[in-house]
Amino acid sequence: FNLIGVYWKNDLRWPNENWTVTPSLRVDHFNSTKETLPAPRLALRHDLSDSWNAYLASGLYYQPPQAQELDSTVGNPEIKSPRAWHLMMGTEKDLRQGSRGWILQSQLFYKKFENLVVSSSEFTNRNGQVVAERYNNKGVGRSYGTEFLIKYEDDPWTAWLSYTLSRSFRQSPGQEDYPFQYD
Repeated sequence: FNLIGVYWKNDLRWPNENWTVTPSLRVDHFNSTKETLPAPRLALRHDLSDSWNAYLASGLYYQPPQAQELDSTVGNPEIKSPRAWHLMMGTEKDLRQGSRGWILQSQLFYKKFENLVVSSSEFTNRNGQVVAERYNNKGVGRSYGTEFLIKYEDDPWTAWLSYTLSRSFRQSPGQEDYPFQYD
């Protein structure tokens, strides 16, 4: 296995029936980087009515580096997994009649990226030899925006359409923020 993940989640009604607190924890093991990474997460939802709620969620997420970034010939086998802190808040309106109908969602989000893999022109000592580093984990970034989702459910089918408007920036050592290429 190159990736093994375990996930725990629990919904707690607190302090009354209108509030749901959801603590969760994901633990990933990435063989490629030899890392075992705990990622705590927490969500809070308030039911404004039987069909409308507001929510706030935050958590830590990891992603292993790409294979070419870890390659000992063209990459750096010593890089580690980038991580991102996610924060979102939103609302959901359920217009279904039983198991059939529309659900509308909108949310704002912010993500802070750390340990991003970036190109490097530095040199490092690897196995007693001075070699080109090629990549390191010195990149940072941020992303923010809003997302809208409209979903139709008719058991067993679901269809949805979403639109995201966002901005994403990266920063490498010695450089100013620049828009991410996939922004």
